[in-house]
Formats: sequence, C-alpha cells, structure tokens
Amino acid sequence: MTFLDFNQHISAFSERKDHFDRGRIYINRNLGHYMQKLLCAHELGHMLLHDVCETTFFDADIEPQKEYEANYFTAMLLPQLINNEDIWDYSMEAFNAYIASRVYFASKT
Repeated sequence: MTFLDFNQHISAFSERKDHFDRGRIYINRNLGHYMQKLLCAHELGHMLLHDVCETTFFDADIEPQKEYEANYFTAMLLPQLINNEDIWDYSMEAFNAYIASRVYFASKT
C-alpha cells in the first residue's frame, strides 16, 4: 500500500498488471485513518476478486456488481463498519449506497 497526495476526486485505486504481479493499492494520504482503512479493504477486495489486468477506482457507478463484491468483502473484513443488521438483506444497489454513505461519513470525520 502506498500513500500519495491525490486531488479531492480520487480517494484510492488499485492495480495489478498480470497474475505474477502482487499488485498495489494507492490511498490518498490526506484522508483520515478510518477512511484509509475502509478504502484499503475495498481495494483489496477488488484485487482478490476481480480480473488482474485492470485498475480500479472507488466508484459504485462504474460496475455496480464489482463494486458490490468489493463492498461485501469490505463489510466482512471490517464488521464494525456495519451497524445495521438488516443490511445483509439489501439489494445490490442499496448495499452499495449504504457502504458509500459509510465512506462519505468517514471522510467527514
């Protein structure tokens, strides 16, 4: 994981070039510790669950299914993120929106 200075539109992204590449996660160093932890878990989810030759940015509108999978991974890895037991019954869109709201809340603290 590498911390960099990003503009306000990029919080984190990950990349992996091929099957032999362990990959890298880049996180905005100007964010709070909790936010960095959430984004790291999310990007780790992308790296473990999705194609190797792509760069992923935290944006639920790009590919909702992949974002859902990375968000679900994040929620399982960081159960303290979830304070609503009913979330496991949410639709994919509602789940993504809930996680995005937690990330938005974390960015404001």
